[in-house]
Amino acid sequence: MPDLCQAITNLRSLSTGEAGERCLIGALRGVGICISRAKVREAVRILDPFPVPQRWRTTLQRRVYYVPFVNSLWHLDGHHKMIRWRIVIHGCIDGKSRLVTFLRAHGDNTAQSVARAFDNAVTKWGLPSRVRADYGGENLGVKARMEAQRGIGRASFIKGSSTHNQRIERLWVDLQRLTTAKYKAVFEHLEAQRLLDVTNPVHLWALHFTFLPQLNRALDHFSDMWNHHPIRTPGLLNRSPMQLRAEGLLDAQRRGVDILGAGSVDDHAILQEGLRDFAEYGIETTGQPRDPLPSDPHVHIDAIDHLIPASLRSPALQVEWRRALAPSWPPAADFGIGRYATLLGLIRQHLDREFT
Repeated sequence: MPDLCQAITNLRSLSTGEAGERCLIGALRGVGICISRAKVREAVRILDPFPVPQRWRTTLQRRVYYVPFVNSLWHLDGHHKMIRWRIVIHGCIDGKSRLVTFLRAHGDNTAQSVARAFDNAVTKWGLPSRVRADYGGENLGVKARMEAQRGIGRASFIKGSSTHNQRIERLWVDLQRLTTAKYKAVFEHLEAQRLLDVTNPVHLWALHFTFLPQLNRALDHFSDMWNHHPIRTPGLLNRSPMQLRAEGLLDAQRRGVDILGAGSVDDHAILQEGLRDFAEYGIETTGQPRDPLPSDPHVHIDAIDHLIPASLRSPALQVEWRRALAPSWPPAADFGIGRYATLLGLIRQHLDREFT
C-alpha cells in the first residue's frame, strides 16, 4: 500500500490535481500499473482522510447520442481559459469511444497550428469519417483536409455552435479541474509578484518558452489518464475509451467495414438510421444548450514572435537557453516558476548586451 500511495502522489504532482478514483485508475493504467478499484479507494482514503463531498447533481433530459462506428465522428474544439496569456488548447475526441485523439497547447489559434495537431492525430488514430467543430477560422485547415480526403457534399466537416459539442465540452470541465487550473494559478501568481506583465510581449514570449513544453507534457499525461479511465455511463460496463476503441474496431471488422480506410465507410450505416440532416449528427443535448460564454471567443491570436526583438528568435540562442534551464518535466516543486524567472534574467542580460 505505501508503494501505491506514493505512485498516486507522484501522478497527482504531474498535474492531475485531486483526481477521483476513476481518473486515478486511468492514470495508473497509463503508466502500466493495473490494480483493483478497491485498492485505489483504500489508498485515496489514506491520502485524503477528509474527502471532498460529492458534487451536486441534477438529472437532465438527454438526447440519444448516435454515431455508428469508432472514427465516424471526431469532435474538435478550443479551450480558451488561458487566453489572457495568449495560450489556447485545441483538442479532439472520438464520439463513439470517448477517446482523446489529441490535446495541444499553442501560443496562437491559427488554422495551421490546429491542422498540424490534427494531422498528427490522424497518423496515430486514423482519419475520421467526419469532424464536428464550431465556426472558428482556426478550424478551416481541418475543414480543407477533411473535404479533400473524404469528399464534399457529405458533411465531412460539420460546423455548428460550440454549445452543441457536448462530447468535448465535458472533457474541458475535467481538464480545467485536473490540469489547467494549476497553470492559471501559477500565471496569476507571477502577475501578482510582478514577474509577468501580460502587456509585455517579451514576458509573454518567455512564458510560452518556459511553460508550453511543460503544459503539453501535462496534456499528454491527462490524455493517457482519460483514455485509460473506466467510464461510469450506464451500458459501458466501466470500460475505458481505449477498450471501447478496440471493441469498436473489431465490431466494424466483423461487419465488413474498413473504418480506417480512405472511403466513406460509414455512410451506409448512417443512411440505414434514416439520418439526412447532419446538423444534429453527434449532438447529445443535456437539457437546454448553455449560452455562449466570454471564454468562447472566435478571436484570432497570432504567435507573439513577431512582437519581440529579432535576436530572441535565434535558434542557436534558444538551444543555449534550453540547456541552461532545468528540465521542464516532471515539474519542479515550484511548478516552473524558477525556470521562468531564470529565463527572464537570461533575456535581460542578452538585451542589455545587445542595446548597450
